[in-house]
This record gives sequence, C-alpha cells and structure tokens, in this order.
Amino acid sequence: FNASEGAAADRSQTSRSIITVVAAKQNKLELAEATLADYLKREPTKLTEKARMESEMAKAYQIQKDYVRMAPHAEQAFSAAKTLLADTSSRARGLDEILDNGMLVFEAYRDIGNIEKALAALDDLIVSGVMTQTPSLYYYAADQKITYLIDVGRKPKALAFYQTALANA
Repeated sequence: FNASEGAAADRSQTSRSIITVVAAKQNKLELAEATLADYLKREPTKLTEKARMESEMAKAYQIQKDYVRMAPHAEQAFSAAKTLLADTSSRARGLDEILDNGMLVFEAYRDIGNIEKALAALDDLIVSGVMTQTPSLYYYAADQKITYLIDVGRKPKALAFYQTALANA
C-alpha cells in the first residue's frame, strides 16, 4: 500500500503505524524502527498512533531485556498518553495508557539501574494521579515508589515518603 502511487497521506501513515506495531510484536525491530522513523518524518501524524507505536517498541525491547533502547520509546509513549488524556473520549482508556506507559518508563530505568530516573518516572505517575484526580493511579504509583525505595536500600526515605503520601491523601 505504501509503495503505491497516489495513496492518501493519512492512510499511508496509518499503514506505517500498523507495520510498526506488527513488526515490533514479531520482534522485527529493525523494520519497526525504520518504519517508525519514516512515520515520524511524514505528515499527518496522529498522537494515538504515535503512542501505540512507541509503546509496542518499548514492550518489544523489554522482552529482549534491552532497557537502554526501551527507555526512549517508553518515555515517548508516556508523554503521548498524558497528552491524549485531555482529548480522549474514554477517560478510562487514557488513564490505562498513562499507567501502562508510565510503568514502562519506570521499569526501563529500574532495569538499567538508573535509580533517579526510575524514581522520577514514579513521581511523574504520582503527579498524573493528582492532576487527573485519580486516587487509584496515585496510590498505585505511591506504593510502587515505596516498594522501590526499600528495594534499593533507601528504607528511611521510603518511610518518610509514606508519611508524606499518607498526609497528602
């Protein structure tokens, strides 16, 4: 379809997004990366398509335990999901995407060993919970942060954060 002359730009872009997602799911990451790059160079781009492609790329790299390549895709997916929440017709879907993609960012940096960026991702999820007035998102992210702080040997900081989170709740 993309090779055909005169194809509508929006349909060509949608086909690129589908190719990217399918290639990522099939672990054909070279093809997925190339198609994603091609998509990003062209117009029109849709935030929903970008969020989905970046999320699938992050998940594919996570399966391969390539957290360095996972992290930028997870960050892009999380950023797109937060932007989409304001425009989405389904608040629940938007919140699910924020949680899923925010956790991908956290997991990438956790598994790389970058404690500060992992904590920053959890803090961003906590702020998202506050901004969207979603207690379950706030509590989930706060719980993950407390657990992670304990896991990385920062129990006093975890206890202090617990007290702060409890007071804020």
